[in-house]
Amino acid sequence: MRYGQPELLFNKIGMHDLMYRQEQSATGAPAGINDNVLLNTPTEDLVEELAEKYRLNVPVLDRSNAEADHSEGPVEVYDYFSRDYGGSDGRRTVQGSIVELTVPYTGDRGLFDVQPTTFDSGPPRAQIDGNNVIVRHSDRELKPEEANKALNGVLDDIERYLTWQRATAEPFNERIKVRLREAIEARKVKVLKDRNSVANLGFKLKGRADAPKTYVAPVVRKKIVPTIPKPAAQATFKPEPMLDDQTYSEILKIIENMTLVMERRAMRDFG
Repeated sequence: MRYGQPELLFNKIGMHDLMYRQEQSATGAPAGINDNVLLNTPTEDLVEELAEKYRLNVPVLDRSNAEADHSEGPVEVYDYFSRDYGGSDGRRTVQGSIVELTVPYTGDRGLFDVQPTTFDSGPPRAQIDGNNVIVRHSDRELKPEEANKALNGVLDDIERYLTWQRATAEPFNERIKVRLREAIEARKVKVLKDRNSVANLGFKLKGRADAPKTYVAPVVRKKIVPTIPKPAAQATFKPEPMLDDQTYSEILKIIENMTLVMERRAMRDFG
């Protein structure tokens, strides 16, 4: 028996509505790019940047890292053999066992609200808390096999809906790149045309603080293959010549004597 599953998933907005809004926002995005940034950035770089922002990133459950927790609390049960106990439909609340399974996921949280183009009449229920999907199962007492089956059943239902979403989202993500490329190229053509038209007005152009001194052509990027330089050949080491202490002392003595001789000669010549 399940307890505390507050959210009905995949039921707030249709996939076609979401894709239409997303495509409208994406194709309008190039109009907000600064003119100089637009002209000086390769088109493919802009396409990749905007495509990442507007793509539909369908969540992926990480079931291998799911963590379970157990607690006791009030559990709503059905007692079909005592319909007069707790109401005409046999429902009543007892103290029971609650198992909470926390499953991390990656992707856009908002897509848990989106109804795929294929769906059934019983969308799953779970709590979305940050980057985790929380599924609960409760009963009067904990029955491991029954709880495991119930929890995995909910996760299977969620993944089935995500698979239906993915079948539509993946072609959309490729299509949005084409639309973005068209919108960016069209904007570049318009910006250049407008600049040329203004330049031909015959008036001095007002300077703009954000305008570069010169126009930089978009860079054509090349795939660079790294090469490892060969180590430069090293010359054979040759030791510097050295004088022994005795020879060095004799040289100093000769220099000293020559200095005295020169001084005496100078005194004799000019004395």
